[in-house]
Amino acid sequence: MTPHGIRGGVILKRRADGIDGRPKVGLYKDAVRTDRKVHLLVLETFKGMRPSSHHQACHNDGDIHNNRLDNLRWDTRVANHADSVRHGTAVPPKPIFKLTPEQAREVSRRRNAGEECLPIARDFGITRQHVGVLARRLQL
Repeated sequence: MTPHGIRGGVILKRRADGIDGRPKVGLYKDAVRTDRKVHLLVLETFKGMRPSSHHQACHNDGDIHNNRLDNLRWDTRVANHADSVRHGTAVPPKPIFKLTPEQAREVSRRRNAGEECLPIARDFGITRQHVGVLARRLQL
């Protein structure tokens, strides 16, 4: 323990990925856990807080599991989307209401079984966010 009761050099254990497939860790204060996404912690720690509410954490190579500092940057939503188009990870949006009830249940089943959001989104022509919404609403 350091003088102020802060443990130094602790390697954080990765928790299960978030609903969006991004790695996260649990941080504890006064025995209360707060889950935080790794890419945000890396950027906030080494590059500073988000410059504005219009900025997002961007992965230069498009790999959401590559959270090395040299692969991360703060940038605008427009720039982040341009990256996803360039990397081939952009999914053309399709409104959820265009899925049949059976398709919506299949999306939820696959995500809740642990499959990554992006392949499911591509299969159904929806966004990763829609996959997460369906997985939360239709806990099958």
